Order: sequence, then structure tokens, then C-alpha cells
Amino acid sequence: MASSQAPNDVTRQEDDLQHPPRNDWNPYTTIQSYLTSSLEPDPTASALTTPINDILASGSTQTDDAPCAEDIWSALLSHARHHHPLSQTIPALISLLAAIKACPSGNTDQQWHQLPSFGMTVREEWNRTISPSSASDADPWSCTPVQWASMNAFVALCTVAGVADFKLYAIWALRAALEDVPGQRSKVGHVADLDHWVPAAAAWVLCAGEVMYREWLGGAEKGSRAAGGGMLWEGEGFDLGRWRFWRERLRWVGAQREVEVEEETREWARWAADRMEEVERVEKPGAEGVAS
Repeated sequence: MASSQAPNDVTRQEDDLQHPPRNDWNPYTTIQSYLTSSLEPDPTASALTTPINDILASGSTQTDDAPCAEDIWSALLSHARHHHPLSQTIPALISLLAAIKACPSGNTDQQWHQLPSFGMTVREEWNRTISPSSASDADPWSCTPVQWASMNAFVALCTVAGVADFKLYAIWALRAALEDVPGQRSKVGHVADLDHWVPAAAAWVLCAGEVMYREWLGGAEKGSRAAGGGMLWEGEGFDLGRWRFWRERLRWVGAQREVEVEEETREWARWAADRMEEVERVEKPGAEGVAS
């Protein structure tokens, strides 16, 4: 990680979600205790998964209030959302997720090593967080820019740690922040908003920049239409030319005075661009045949 200081933002937002217990099993409070009491990941993971294993092993009919994996994933995302993207809380949540992935399934079909429904839960959270609207100018966001950056930092570190693969989400964040024209509607329907998207794009660079440059530039997500460019970039997936374009666009945002941008957004952009240059000095781009 770079030695620079993060933009000075609120490091903790008050939780605005309700997390009712399910038969005295409450993953949100279990994870909260893990974070605040310096508990170990393995016993916490066991406390989260064992009740689900027990219910499935009993063969009893699952009711709406029965513990389920989706509740664990939602609680993890909620904690990630409400901590600063570069706080030590995010890596701690990744350690817990890795421990859950290593949990035994017991006498059930629950395959914890596959993180059942985790990817689907993350995608649903993304869809709820930013809802493009073509009918009105109402704010479509359900979170602050820093909360959105925190969620992206969480999936970035998931990917770097090899716990789950969200490389495509990096493309989405960087494309939305840097490949569309501010104030205009993008190809995927949202209005380009530098203040909301740039901190999330920066979080990907700061959390995964080394791996992105060293490994993903070898053509990760090539051929994927979902990884296509925005209004200002043609092409799909990761490559060196796109990396350089992102770096220059971050520099542009960091120096921006013509378009209305919050100073904090410019700070995130400058910090991310500095990080990209640091990575380029010490790493070799992944792939011999990357288009430059």
C-alpha cells in the first residue's frame, strides 16, 4: 500500500439497517463482536455456520426465520459498507470470509467452500445501491461515496485474497468513474457522477493495483461484453492501454477545475494516480502480448 494519507473522511457511518435475530442467531452482532473484541476468525466462522449446518442436518423444514447463508453475506457487506475503505476492518472481514469458506459442511449439502449464494448476494447489493433512472433527476444512490468505496474495497480484497473473483466489478467501477462523460448518461444507463464513482475506482487501485497490473493486464475479462468500454474507451477487459488511460483520467480528475468536483474526490483521484505510478515503477505488466 502507498504511504500517502487517505482523504480525511468519516471513518464510520451509523448503521441504517435492521438486523433482527433469527432464533437467537444474529450474524450482524456476531461479526460486530468479532471486530470489536479482537476475536479469531475460525471460531467466529464456526459460530456463524454451525446453526445453519445443524438445521440442514436435522432435515426439518426451513422457515422464513431460519438461519441462512444469505444473512451472513448481507451482514458482512453491511459492516464493510460502514467502515472506511482503507481501514483495517475490511481485511478483517476478508479473513472471516476466508474462514467461513474453510468451514466443514457437516452432514449436509451446504458447501461452504463454494460460498453458496455469496456472488448473487453481492450482485443484488450492487443493484440496490445504484439504480439508474431515466425518468427523473432524483438521486439514485442509497449510500454515500465513501460507503460505495468501502463496498468496492471489500470485493477488491476478496479478489486479491483469492476468496472470490470480482475482477469484473473493477472494470465496472473504473469504467463508470473514468470512461464516461461527467453529467451525461452512460451506455449502461446511469448518469456519470465523478463524486460518487471516483472514490470507488480509487479503492480498487489502492487495494488491488499491484495485482491488477502484475496479473490482470494479461487479458483478464477479454472477450466479455460486460467488461466493455465506456463512452471514452473502446475495447474489453484489462490491458496496459486501458490502465494508462485510467491513470491519465485520474490525473485529469485530480486537477479538475472546469467540472464541479468535490475536493475530496480530487484527493482520491490524485492518490490513486500516484499509486498507479508507484506500481509501474516496481512491477512488470502481466502478459507479454498486452496491447499498449
